[in-house]
Amino acid sequence: MIRLEKTYKTKTVDNMHSTSISDPYRWLEKNNDPKVKKWIGQQNSRTHLALSAIKSRSKIKRNFEKIFETDSFGVPISRKNYIFFTKCKKTDDLEILYAQDGLNGTPKILIDPNKLSKNKTTVLRKWQPSHDGKLVAYCLSNSANDQLSVHVLDVEKNKKISDTIPAETYPSLYSSIEWSCDNKGFWYTRKDPRSPKHEKKLHQKIFYHQIGNDFKNDKMIFGETVAKEDIPKLQTSHDGRYLLLSVHKFSTAKEKTELYLYDMRNKNKCFIPVVKDKNAMFFGILHRENIYILTNHNAPLWKIMAVDINKKNFKLKEWNTIIPEMKYKIENFEVSGNKLFIETLKNGYSALKYYDLNGNFIKNIPLPPVGSIGVINTEKEGSNLFFGFSSFIEPHIIYRFNLNKERLFIFKKEKNYINLDQYAVKRLWCSSMDNTKVPFFIVHKKEIKPNGQNPLLLYGYGGFGISIVPYFNKNIIPFLENGGIYAIANIRGGGEFGEKWHRDGAGNKKQKSFDDFVSVAEWLIKNRYTNYDKIAAMGWSNGGLLVGAIITQKPNLFKVAIIGAPVLDMLRYHLFFGGKLWIPEYGNAENKKEFNNLLSYSPYHNIKNNVDYPATLILTADSDDRVHPMHAYKMTARLQEVNKSSNQILLRTETKAGHGGAASVHRLIEQETDILSFIFHHLGMK
Repeated sequence: MIRLEKTYKTKTVDNMHSTSISDPYRWLEKNNDPKVKKWIGQQNSRTHLALSAIKSRSKIKRNFEKIFETDSFGVPISRKNYIFFTKCKKTDDLEILYAQDGLNGTPKILIDPNKLSKNKTTVLRKWQPSHDGKLVAYCLSNSANDQLSVHVLDVEKNKKISDTIPAETYPSLYSSIEWSCDNKGFWYTRKDPRSPKHEKKLHQKIFYHQIGNDFKNDKMIFGETVAKEDIPKLQTSHDGRYLLLSVHKFSTAKEKTELYLYDMRNKNKCFIPVVKDKNAMFFGILHRENIYILTNHNAPLWKIMAVDINKKNFKLKEWNTIIPEMKYKIENFEVSGNKLFIETLKNGYSALKYYDLNGNFIKNIPLPPVGSIGVINTEKEGSNLFFGFSSFIEPHIIYRFNLNKERLFIFKKEKNYINLDQYAVKRLWCSSMDNTKVPFFIVHKKEIKPNGQNPLLLYGYGGFGISIVPYFNKNIIPFLENGGIYAIANIRGGGEFGEKWHRDGAGNKKQKSFDDFVSVAEWLIKNRYTNYDKIAAMGWSNGGLLVGAIITQKPNLFKVAIIGAPVLDMLRYHLFFGGKLWIPEYGNAENKKEFNNLLSYSPYHNIKNNVDYPATLILTADSDDRVHPMHAYKMTARLQEVNKSSNQILLRTETKAGHGGAASVHRLIEQETDILSFIFHHLGMK
């Protein structure tokens, strides 16, 4: 083990709302400073030596190499005669985009990122075929982060054409590319070129790019008056007559959306408001003569409404409710032909139903038990609907639903690595500190008994209304195979039970999210699934905030903490990259009331001297431009400074990578091997 000197401290103190805030590691916010890079290098060297010395590491790595030695697939998109899909063969490091002629055609490679960079750091992030399938617009990231460049490929010639929109314009990862129906160009969202250079992820506007033109001449068609934090997104009707534009508003106290309609035949050439100034979310799909809208307006579990596209004035009270709010949350929907498909979450797992366009129920589509639907893709007037499905113990399956015959087929299926009959999946509940019932899943071998001696890994997220559902996770297989119990807590702040569940764990109620996670952990210990020396906590991004908050509030609860790509300095998070977009979720320290709430749980500011902190592995990436790596750096430095125990506090910084960490398979194997090795070692697993 390399012995590090105490990280250099400065006398940096802010006065916020008459409160003195010490920030001795502020200098670590300068990611490109040579001193910071040197410090990162020293930390990485120390971490590498510590993890390499773990005896079980080589076996865990070999296990991962076997697990990842299989083909994986993305959900297809069909266009005319072509079917487009991604595939990562067991010999590939990065997924490749393919196209084939019809369901039984021979796939041909369109874009192979494995050949775009020597170190396999250039990745394919998004892609969208034109309506006739003859062109594909696709986005590449040179560091697997959110900074994308847009390119265009001629599918029939299988040749890249000259059109390029460079990454420094920051085409938005959060919105899609939408082709015009004449296939001569596409709309996309990117940064306003007149905006300040330091606000790279803000000032997003809609532009139109005509194939063959220089991107510098692309015309802005919407966004002149929207706030710099708001993100517009656009789609076209099947016949090309209408554009439906949504504005995701992050500039307001509560996250919400607005919808606008543009009629190509209207001589006035303007976007007409469909809905605005409502404190709710509205997600619309143009289909035939209607806009179908999924909304939580007066419906915390969501409902689907429809509005006639030919109306001159759109009034919410005149909309038709097609699918009223149900007992369970409506998670997603899609429209094709005469059919309306909806995904619901029942007790945290997916069901798929379909209706006619008037909301009359037709049938349930049969799915394996206790799993989740991923992406759903269909053509508005096509014959096939594709969707992905997986569960804790069942790898990814891509289904094709024939819309004409109303039959379900397996299109692609990944290899299964484990014997399904050996594993049990349970849905359990516990009471949180305010007596709210909180659900969680556990997965383990059937032979495992609640004897109080089992190693257990508890994962949580609890933010932004995102639902954490059952899915197949290759990264935990070695843990399960070696007698571990994997648990996922569906805590407040997530979206599993609708908008109320989300808001009850956000803003000034964020502490409830942490309380729920603690309650699940304590229930598992009390009911002898594990004990205090055998339990680990893990979270990524907002989940990293969750685990960071827990170890500062309850340092003796977990033996091990895995904190990935975390948000940890809650007083300054909004000053970096797109942090302003999270203010509706967390609040803003510049507001006194919100400052007090943020300070009360901000992990970086609540680390105390001479406390026994758990063994902690903090992971980040030097090119993460979503959550600034300074959060991980400052937290590491502070924990290493004050930790009273002999438990390891390690920082692992992935190079040339973004928010998700390692992108290529071989680097992902190294990353996941390091995580599990750390857990195995500190939980005493063999």
